[in-house]
Amino acid sequence: MFTLPGQRVLHKCLKILRLTVVDFSSYPDIKKLNPVRTVEKIIENNTSIFVESPIHVKMLPIDVNDTKAHNKLTMTLYSQGTKTIDFQVKQTSKCLELLNKNTASDRNDICVIQVPYQLKVEVTTTDSASVSLSQLEGQEFIVKTQKGAIHVNNLKADNISLESTEGDLKCDGRLQARHIELKTGSQSGIQCHNIMANIFNVTTHAGPIVVKSCYSDKSHFTTLMGNIHLDHLHRSVLIDVIQQGNLHIMGFSGNLQASLKSGDVFMHASQLTEKTSIFIHEKGKVELIMPDLVNNLPATNLIADKITVDNKILKLGRFMDDAHPKRFRFEREPNHELHIVSSERARASPAYAADRAANMPACAPEYSRLARSNTELVFSPQVKRCSHQPPPFTALRRSFSSTFSLIPEERAVSPERPPPLPRFIRIITWFPRLMLRPLFAMLNVIAHPAWKQILVVLPTLWIAASLFIFWKCVQYPIGVLKMMGRVISSKNQNKPRTVLISGGSSVQALHLARNFHSAGARVVAFEIEGQFALLKYSAAVHRFYTVPRPNPADPLAYARALREIVDRESVVFYVPVSSTTPAYYDALAKPHLEVVGCQCFVPSARDVVTLDDPLELIRVCRAAGLSTPQFWVVANDDDVRAWYDSGASKEGRHFIASAGARGARDRLRFVMPEDRNQFRFPREISAEKPWVIVREPKGERIVTCTTLKESRAVNNVTCRVDSTRKGLVPQRDDEADAWVQRFVSFLAPARPMTGHVSFRLVREEQPTNGQNNKLVAIGARVGVSLPYLCQGSTRCGHTATVGKLLDTVLDTREALFTFWDPLPYCAYYQSRMPDERRPPPPEPCKTPPNVPL
Repeated sequence: MFTLPGQRVLHKCLKILRLTVVDFSSYPDIKKLNPVRTVEKIIENNTSIFVESPIHVKMLPIDVNDTKAHNKLTMTLYSQGTKTIDFQVKQTSKCLELLNKNTASDRNDICVIQVPYQLKVEVTTTDSASVSLSQLEGQEFIVKTQKGAIHVNNLKADNISLESTEGDLKCDGRLQARHIELKTGSQSGIQCHNIMANIFNVTTHAGPIVVKSCYSDKSHFTTLMGNIHLDHLHRSVLIDVIQQGNLHIMGFSGNLQASLKSGDVFMHASQLTEKTSIFIHEKGKVELIMPDLVNNLPATNLIADKITVDNKILKLGRFMDDAHPKRFRFEREPNHELHIVSSERARASPAYAADRAANMPACAPEYSRLARSNTELVFSPQVKRCSHQPPPFTALRRSFSSTFSLIPEERAVSPERPPPLPRFIRIITWFPRLMLRPLFAMLNVIAHPAWKQILVVLPTLWIAASLFIFWKCVQYPIGVLKMMGRVISSKNQNKPRTVLISGGSSVQALHLARNFHSAGARVVAFEIEGQFALLKYSAAVHRFYTVPRPNPADPLAYARALREIVDRESVVFYVPVSSTTPAYYDALAKPHLEVVGCQCFVPSARDVVTLDDPLELIRVCRAAGLSTPQFWVVANDDDVRAWYDSGASKEGRHFIASAGARGARDRLRFVMPEDRNQFRFPREISAEKPWVIVREPKGERIVTCTTLKESRAVNNVTCRVDSTRKGLVPQRDDEADAWVQRFVSFLAPARPMTGHVSFRLVREEQPTNGQNNKLVAIGARVGVSLPYLCQGSTRCGHTATVGKLLDTVLDTREALFTFWDPLPYCAYYQSRMPDERRPPPPEPCKTPPNVPL
């Protein structure tokens, strides 16, 4: 902690003040005491001071206006007695002793110590002697008392440790340190005003914990049977109530891990991040309040015997099934989740809800409805309020003698066992119960809930496994015969060409791999890390790889990973699906792969930007004489405010999309709310990163999958978006084919364009531009889209033709299953939960502010 210039000053670097006077119990008023004696000592910098005292100690900083006191330590003894006390200082090699030889000294003595800044201070008192530290700044402050109280005010250090066995601990002002640890015992409490630290630990036995403000990266509050009241809490917080205690939190933002054996919880949270959980292991009441919960609702999962969900929130989510207990789920792309699990039912205390409603005005009967909870989970949005009510909020409250948890993965609560029978009844029924025990055991095994899942899943798995084994038994002899035929018919047997496919977690990639496999190609697939490896289970794929996610800071790392796969597998053809990664990174890797002889079915980076950029799409449409939607380019926050002030948001449905070269790389789109107050957009809006607001025309929506070869549209599949059945319906659309041909003809690529492109079109109900063409383009994307599943029998031998699929909603189950390759279907729908099938949001959008399109 400090350096020594030599051995001769060793005795000056460690000084121990031993105050050997009598013991006292209360902290007196220093103004009523008389100064007995003052001792001054010159100390060096970085000196460690250790104080051991049986009397009260008060430590203050030196006078900063006194230039001669920067290295001076002043000790003053105050006493209520009038006689002079024999007060002297004895200095040895490594200690400084303060001696009091007067045996008749007063019981209210105080030692006031004025110390310079940047020192290490440790104070220890005995019995009822208290300690006060104020306005100090040093390297470390360590205070330990027995029955005395500890009072600190405005301390700043690297490490602060305050501990009292039976005394109270009070912190006024601000405590700022890298590591702060507060600890009390018995019935003593802890009260803090403002805490700023990296690590903050608080421990009590039965006393209360009160913190007004805490800005700490990691906070840990532990009590045996005390109450905890926390305000303005941030970052990561861990709370443990070992036996019994109530928890009250106001203004929380971060992630919370709270465990209570018994007690009530009230929590007002502005934002929940990462994994957040609250556990009540035995009995207690829980009330969670979040402002504007309808718009800020994260991914939600409710499990309880009875669930009551407001209609506004019911439109967002859905009930999974009618099983017991019930389950309600709302899925959303952000990583933050809200999980509520209740395994038992109990009746809420009416007095608690009545007490909350008694403090509300007469115009708030709706608040009482939100606050009550009778054997159910109440989940409601904001309500109407009058002028004197607080801002709108949503209350989510539960009064159960079970578990209330937010993402309960780490801990589990053992189920409650029924009470044992009386001893007399057990003795009488001992022999019958002994004889019936095997029957009861057999009934428990038969009635186990796991059999329901096994009976549902087992037939599908057996059928799929039987089909797979049967096909392998037939495939191997046929393969041997084919190989022998090829050897006999031709001596120059060529090795099948290897095709590389990206997007190994998508259905269209599986469809593409089966097409190449049926054509005789050797298929190699890959997917970015963290995605479900669907193609890994396919018999059409010879080998499967995982690569790191493309990083905008180092885009060539993705190209190097692809080139390594190409070199290892001798790939001659690369088809990017671009379902989980933008095609921009595949276009950047195209020159690196073509050098080693791998042909890439993707346009160049410049052409990808042209197709993925909404502004370039509108420019090409205007050059071709095609209809364009109404749009507004925003380059700063003032442009967004001006757009809302113009009233354009009320005239239809709008979305905002990233534009420019960076926008094509990110490929982000979000719905624009009608109300300006609901618009929260943490993304950067600037001239370097512009955005475009597009009004979506009313009419029939169409999605295409167009195959380009040498800048010519050689194939086009069109699907209509059916909002009623929530799917894509294949159809023949000559008008859409003509639109694609005209658009492609007006493209000016840097080189002949080859690849897959998907266009999003709208057929206007009433054209407003006066043109005959009713189709309006609202977006384009380079890559293979879902309409590719509707390719004809000439290109897709294992599916029905387009004519048979007309007016039929595309079903991914039918596209996944085929008799000679059943494992992808089983892996996708049997071994994964429904929420795991949703792909994560594209990078770098990890927390989109609105619902993506």
